[in-house]
Amino acid sequence: MKARLLRDMTAWPSAAFPVPWECSVCPAAGEGSLLTTCPGCQSPVRQGKAIQPKGTVLDGQDVFRLVQMGIAEAADDECRRRANRTPAQMVAASHAYTRTALGLHPEDFAAYEAQEMIGYNPDGSFIPGPAFTGGDEEVDEEEVDEQDHEN
Repeated sequence: MKARLLRDMTAWPSAAFPVPWECSVCPAAGEGSLLTTCPGCQSPVRQGKAIQPKGTVLDGQDVFRLVQMGIAEAADDECRRRANRTPAQMVAASHAYTRTALGLHPEDFAAYEAQEMIGYNPDGSFIPGPAFTGGDEEVDEEEVDEQDHEN
């Protein structure tokens, strides 16, 4: 059963997806599958992430689950049958996965759909989208009442 990735996906380091590593003690470094200790001095190693790029075809008995979640599309008939999704359901799953991957709060879904925001900054404020017209994110009614009482 085969599925083709619709987006980049982090993978477990393996021979198929090697990642760079470096020793935390000696100058040894290289690239390979999952390592926990340096081959030279047996000290712990720091390892990067393996990325499976968009378009990668995965082969396995559970890849239909990636299709159901909107991360991949079926690349053969067997996967298409196991995933049991209509094209409309696939579009909806892919869209839902995109919103989840961005970490969007459900209250902000409408603003995302209207392209008024495209995600969040590290401080939690939203990143304006192409349709953003300016103004405050939200008007806090209590803050407005406090300002009126002060004047």
